[in-house]
Amino acid sequence: MSEAIFETVRRPPVTMRRDRLVRTALIALPMLVAAVAVVTHLVVGRFWLDLEVYRQAGSALIHGRPVYGFAGHGEAGDPLPFTYPPFSALMFVPFAVIGTDAAIFGWTLVSVAALEVTIWLVLRTLGAESPRRNVLTLGSSSLALMVYPVTNNLLVGQVDLLLMALVVADLQGPARSRWRGVSIGVAAGIKITPAIFALYLLLTGRPKAALRAFVGFLATVALGFLVLPGDSRAYWSGLFLDGSRVTPDARTINNQSLLGAMARITAQPWPAHLWSLPVMAVAGLAGITIAAVASRRGLELTGILTCALTSLLISPVSWPHHWVWSVPLLLVPAWRGAVQRTAAIVLLPVFIATNSWMIVTSTKHDDSFRGAFLVFSNAYVIVGLVLLAWVAVYLWRRRPSRSTAPGRSRIVHAGSRRLPARFRPRG
Repeated sequence: MSEAIFETVRRPPVTMRRDRLVRTALIALPMLVAAVAVVTHLVVGRFWLDLEVYRQAGSALIHGRPVYGFAGHGEAGDPLPFTYPPFSALMFVPFAVIGTDAAIFGWTLVSVAALEVTIWLVLRTLGAESPRRNVLTLGSSSLALMVYPVTNNLLVGQVDLLLMALVVADLQGPARSRWRGVSIGVAAGIKITPAIFALYLLLTGRPKAALRAFVGFLATVALGFLVLPGDSRAYWSGLFLDGSRVTPDARTINNQSLLGAMARITAQPWPAHLWSLPVMAVAGLAGITIAAVASRRGLELTGILTCALTSLLISPVSWPHHWVWSVPLLLVPAWRGAVQRTAAIVLLPVFIATNSWMIVTSTKHDDSFRGAFLVFSNAYVIVGLVLLAWVAVYLWRRRPSRSTAPGRSRIVHAGSRRLPARFRPRG
């Protein structure tokens, strides 16, 4: 009898061994993807162009050269200047002092780990309990690698998976955290676009967190001026507003913003400001309002994703790797009712099929769109507008002044009924 008891204690239950195995796989997945990335680079000698630009910026800083005075070259020979704030150059100094393959391995490892963190946090908010949450994180992360925004982010070596993780970790942490907002400020210091989440904090009744985000951002700017005074003056005096440094032609299929869609529809490299700016302003105001209302009604995850969609739509240029927010956008409805699961099942092939845009770009068919292909070339913009409208209609139908029918609670969000109190926004 004692031997049987000892054997039971010595051998952990099957579920515990399985949980350990899943945790090991979660650690191994980023390492495996990073190793595949290095092998791919060694074989084809291509991709990771943006990471190389980051490394050149770090190298310029080390050797005292102007960070904004160089331009790398894309596979088509087009210039690829460094377009981020000076603080970003500081972040990539460690990657500038190591070899290309080591940098690719390290940055891919960080990026896939950030993807796992984002998915884990979203699943926690949706109510997934551990260890099931770990299994779902592993499966979702593996599937997400096929989604074009994630694929594109990894192939060019972009920062968006890290930025998304910083924002989600900030907004999904404990409600009373003294650090709420700081990560958003740092993310905005790396790349300006996450700054919209500071406005989101302000509009959802969290002025102290919004102030911390602003202070965190100012700290990155101050550090940039301290280390790179000349480059900082050049960047913040107007260089950051120069859209031509990002792309000379907004029509490219890779620009999945409202401005890009308008450029493709009108067949103009840059649509006239007379009507394009009001369109983006109305979309931005509507989107951030919808996000704030959702958050104030306890639908924090809906508010976060709506804010992210708004940022993607109103930015002058939104590359596919900016749309890594499509991962939580697909994950949330997959967790809800039949209608939402069906929507996720329909949208997933769209985000996978858009991998074909790489062929469109490489074959120079990137500025002329007609018929059905015009619709496909604006796929992300259409999806974003439909989702914003969906959330707006839901919020209107569920407004406090009317009775709420139980059957209407199925929507793409983390419902307040399931959302733990520590994750709800402070009113």
